[in-house]
Amino acid sequence: MQGNAAARENGRDAMFDNLKGILMVLVVYAHVYDNLGVQYGWLNWLRVGLLMVLMPLFLFISGYFGKKLEKRRAGTLEGCLLPFLIFNTLFYLASLPFGGGFTYNLLTPLKMYWFLVALMLYRLLLPELSKIRGLFVISIVVALIVGVDPNVGRVLSLSRAICFFPFYLMGIYCSKERMDKLRRTPPALAIGLFVVCTAAGVLLGNAFDALSPSNSHHPYHMVNCYWDQSLNFADVGGPVMRASLYVLAPLMCLVFLSCTRSKEGIFTAIGRNSMAVYLFHAFPQFILDWVVRDILHIEFSGVIGLVIMLAYSYIVARILAVQKITDVYNKVMDRLNAAVFRSKEAAAVK
Repeated sequence: MQGNAAARENGRDAMFDNLKGILMVLVVYAHVYDNLGVQYGWLNWLRVGLLMVLMPLFLFISGYFGKKLEKRRAGTLEGCLLPFLIFNTLFYLASLPFGGGFTYNLLTPLKMYWFLVALMLYRLLLPELSKIRGLFVISIVVALIVGVDPNVGRVLSLSRAICFFPFYLMGIYCSKERMDKLRRTPPALAIGLFVVCTAAGVLLGNAFDALSPSNSHHPYHMVNCYWDQSLNFADVGGPVMRASLYVLAPLMCLVFLSCTRSKEGIFTAIGRNSMAVYLFHAFPQFILDWVVRDILHIEFSGVIGLVIMLAYSYIVARILAVQKITDVYNKVMDRLNAAVFRSKEAAAVK
């Protein structure tokens, strides 16, 4: 990181664009690895480290820029609900020719689109929830408790929405002054924390058999209840793994906050147009999975596999971050929103 001074363009802090860009590339990588990577060894340990930090940091950033609660709520249906309904449906339809095997349910997000539902719930409810004293502590307690209820799962992404909510609150409560202090964390210290926290996550995962190749739902996914995570001693392992995330993830976030540069670079455009990358990146992966896994029968492993998967992730993210794609997406969504939702003027008249 280049000191505390942020390079700005039109009031934007390039550090946050760079940070979102890096995270978006790693999200693409995580999805590629889950389908094409060898599910054991040090690459799987790296996956654990990424699971511990990617979504917590994304939600922390979303909360940090979502402090104007009423303003955020006003555009939630247009910004979250409609994109979710469209892309969740498109993802299901696109998976059919490739034997996706997904069951379509209007209220059940597929793959990465749970994030839109969680964000929608936060923005709609937070203006009222923010009035509750001790909301942050309560949110962690509730997240630990809901793990015993098998009914809190994928419908409306309730499990993930509840369990990741504390990280969104961290962003809401983080002031600019505190953010500046976090960004001044010595990179060597931050990297050390990343290594230690990843090791802690791997040790916990091994202790409760969460790293087994047959276990497709790592506890840090927060997808379902403790007993559906295929853990040994789930009644103990589930709460311990979940509670560990609230300790380890904030420490790991320091790595990205302190090491991300504040001047424009190769990740800036990806961060600025991260929504397009997020929404579209799953579609080319259908073809990649079909060719590499089903036709060539290749699994990526070792350093070469890591480089190939990271290179693919960056290239796809950079292509989808082309400004023209975002411009077209915004124009189409504006027209759809105008057609689906009443204008503010019409609502005011009524």
